[in-house]
Amino acid sequence: MDFKKAKLSEILGRRTVTRPPNLGASCTARWWQADGKKIRRFAPVDFHRPDTCRISSTTTIADEVHELKGDTAQGNALGTLAGCAQRTVVLTGTLLGGYADEVFNILFRMHPARMVQEGFEYGEAGVRLFTETYGLLEKITVIEPADNACSEARVTKRVRRRRWASPLLFGRFLMSLGAFISLEDISEALPPLPGGGR
Repeated sequence: MDFKKAKLSEILGRRTVTRPPNLGASCTARWWQADGKKIRRFAPVDFHRPDTCRISSTTTIADEVHELKGDTAQGNALGTLAGCAQRTVVLTGTLLGGYADEVFNILFRMHPARMVQEGFEYGEAGVRLFTETYGLLEKITVIEPADNACSEARVTKRVRRRRWASPLLFGRFLMSLGAFISLEDISEALPPLPGGGR
């Protein structure tokens, strides 16, 4: 029955908690637990942040990264893990769905310093500039006919993105980061399928 209640607000404050001994004294992340009064949530990926617990990994591997193109919690988790890892390997079979800005958030999560160095900022303004630089924007002007001879025509302008990605996007960002392989490149090392095929 508790799951049907609407959650209106929750105030999170500082608590003194005992820390697991293996994390050492440098851990400043809060450890939440259910206390019977409220449900407290903490994203497990936040324990990997270098500014909290100093837990880092040698290599982070993420598959289907094109699904993280938006500004999502899962995408931000990838950025957190990539920031902690010495090496990050991302896998996708569909890097672009046709629009250049689909790699903006992924690039910003993987190499934020490089994106800032290139003049982009995180957020809508950065996406717009990135699309203007490496994508295609179409400006549509609609002039509606006047209702009568005494009135002025109304002009409506809007901008929409079009499917296209500049070759400069690949040369500037992706060629130095990517290894582009096809199924034929790896088919010899694949185990046989049931029934004798590969």
